[in-house]
Order: sequence, then C-alpha cells, then structure tokens
Amino acid sequence: MRVSCTLRDTPCVRRFGRRNRGRPRRERWVMDQVESGQGVREALQRIPSAIYVMTASFDGARRGMLVEWVQRCGDEPPMIGVSLRKGQAIEPIIRDSHAFALSLIRPDDRFVMRLLNDSNAGASLTLDAIPCDTLRTGSPCLRRAIATLDCEVARHIDLDNGHELYIGEVVDGRVHDPSPDCGDNP
Repeated sequence: MRVSCTLRDTPCVRRFGRRNRGRPRRERWVMDQVESGQGVREALQRIPSAIYVMTASFDGARRGMLVEWVQRCGDEPPMIGVSLRKGQAIEPIIRDSHAFALSLIRPDDRFVMRLLNDSNAGASLTLDAIPCDTLRTGSPCLRRAIATLDCEVARHIDLDNGHELYIGEVVDGRVHDPSPDCGDNP
C-alpha cells in the first residue's frame, strides 16, 4: 500500500527540496492524520506519568521546576529523557553545569507544587525553603522526595515543537521512601 503525504517546510526541505534520503519522515504525516483523534489522547493517557522536580545548580545559582514528561530511555548505562517547554529559567543552569537532578514527588505534596508552580518566577528562591542534599553532580536533591536521580547531560535536543529534550545519564540515585504505593510504575 502506498501512502502519499506533503512535505512540510523544514530546514532540509528548504535547502535540498526534499527530506534526507528522499523519504518523508513517517512520524510527521502519521501525527498529521491523527492529530485531533480521541484515540491518540486516550492512548497517551495510558503512558505512566508522575510529577518530578527538576533541579540544577551552577556557580551559586540554583533553579527548580515541576516536570511531568520524564521517561526511561536506556539501561546500560541508565538514561532518562526529560522534555521541557522552551524558555525555562532552568535551561541556562543545565547548559552550564551539564547536570540536573530529578526528584519524584508525591502527587499530594501541595507544599512543593505550590512553591514551584511557576517555574520561571523565583523558583531558585523557593529551593531555599525545601531541604535539599546533593549527590554526585552537585544538583539539589529534595529530601522530601520519594526517590531522586542525579544525572549528567548526555544529549540536549532542541525540538521544532517548542520543547527541549534532555537525555541524562543517571550517575547516582537515592530512594527516600521505599513504600510500594509511591508511583505509577511497578
């Protein structure tokens, strides 16, 4: 079966008049066909999610923000992928330190969520109100978290859709609350 699609205006199309190797990228046209479908939304809601606090520190500057788009993406070495909207105040700190920490917080931890709700307005000041430790990279790790992962940036990808993707190699970690009902994943 042959499927036709139109090429979007991308840097490769503008420069060469075609995509790399002359093939349209499958993920673009598939999402165009089902972008508004209820089935896609329902399927995406089945992917396990949790609320994390992403923190970074460099040269005395500390930032923290709530993130939800976190996924394991490797096991040898252990890798984590985190997606953020572009323009976040934490981005230059991660860029300079080449590291970040992810602290898994309880969904009912209103104190942390209230403090870090606005990720650009004074998030570094609110980290002073939350007890933190540091692990191997020096990024702040919340003591009240369920678990913490300390990561070095392995790759940073600037996505076309207004997001940044950080791939972090997990270099250290700690479980603060080993109870089995702490997260969505078994």
